[in-house]
Amino acid sequence: MPSSLVHSCRKAGVIFLATSGLLASSAAFASELSPEFIKAHSTYATAWSAQDLSFTTAAFVTTPARSYGVYEPKATASFQQGEPLIVYAEPVGYDFAQKDGEYLIDLSVGFELRNMTGQILAAEESFAQIDHASRAMVREFQTSLRLDLQGIPEGDYLLKVSVKDNTGGDEGFFELPFNVLAPVATN
Repeated sequence: MPSSLVHSCRKAGVIFLATSGLLASSAAFASELSPEFIKAHSTYATAWSAQDLSFTTAAFVTTPARSYGVYEPKATASFQQGEPLIVYAEPVGYDFAQKDGEYLIDLSVGFELRNMTGQILAAEESFAQIDHASRAMVREFQTSLRLDLQGIPEGDYLLKVSVKDNTGGDEGFFELPFNVLAPVATN
């Protein structure tokens, strides 16, 4: 896990039970699965439904991810003035809604930019909406977020990204410290 701070919020004592899309999809395929796999899959689904919205990975990256786990971490958390912040995150513990035979993921993303004394310099409660629909419960899910923060002077900062699960109501967040470098002198 990157050296970032990763946090989550509690689900107010509510546990959402999930059905197994993998095992319910076809009896013919389920008969080919080992009992050990079926038990492990069921245990995983139960653990997922009890998990608060949180993040297994959150990091600054060089470009948006191509897919789950396919990203290039930024070597440092240092940025040139005007350089966009690109963040890769893997949420876990979100809930699924069902509609027309599909499982829906519905997340809202907000952010706060703070200086190192905790003063909020910029914030937006819902700057991005993440929606996904699939015939299976997708639990390997990622998002890449891009923030173009113009006019930030050199210094140290903290980016707090908040995610709300619009289906289950849970909220989680992570924080990434970073710094903006002094402008490069040109001759």
